[in-house]
Amino acid sequence: MAGGIDITACYRIVCDNCQVRAEPDDEYHLFADAHAARDRVAEFDGWLLTWTGGFATLLCPECSAQEDVGPGA
Repeated sequence: MAGGIDITACYRIVCDNCQVRAEPDDEYHLFADAHAARDRVAEFDGWLLTWTGGFATLLCPECSAQEDVGPGA
């Protein structure tokens, strides 16, 4: 530890709308691991991952069911 500063990060995969956790017991300490988990949840667990204005939005199945998605939305 240099200079008495210790910086750590803890990433959790949550719905951007209701904040429910995608994986209740999992926390990630590396951004790359959290990024891979987010993509895995979106692909295999029915979560909706969309990109608006260069930012990712992740919604749980319940919240994504309430979203207007597709042409005309």
